[in-house]
Amino acid sequence: MGTATEDDIDTWLKELGMDSLERVNESNWNFKKDTGDSTLQINIMYAKADPPTPPMIGVGCLFLDPPEKNQFQLYQRLLELHTITHETKFCLVKNGAIMLITHRSAVDLDPSELKEMINTVAMIYDQFHDNCLSIVS
Repeated sequence: MGTATEDDIDTWLKELGMDSLERVNESNWNFKKDTGDSTLQINIMYAKADPPTPPMIGVGCLFLDPPEKNQFQLYQRLLELHTITHETKFCLVKNGAIMLITHRSAVDLDPSELKEMINTVAMIYDQFHDNCLSIVS
């Protein structure tokens, strides 16, 4: 099957009919995904590495803005969620915001797997966002 390229990802996203698809640069795409409960801004990232490390594909979204209170309780809850979200993880970014991200090698990636990655991020967001927001509100 081979390794998916940036052009493959671009073609697959168009074929999947992602709303408001924007190719930010050769390795990043943004689009909105309606999940029924909310509309997420999803980001797709294609990261090249030095051989022999294969390129990686990442799918993510903003999960929460930087929390101003109850950070410890929130971080504890996120660690608990890591035990059930498997390959999809919560991470802090430089400004303190929390991102929800999944990733995998681009080797043997196909359109159905990319779609599954997108749907997994959206499903986990919908399933846990309100609970985590209530901790910091």
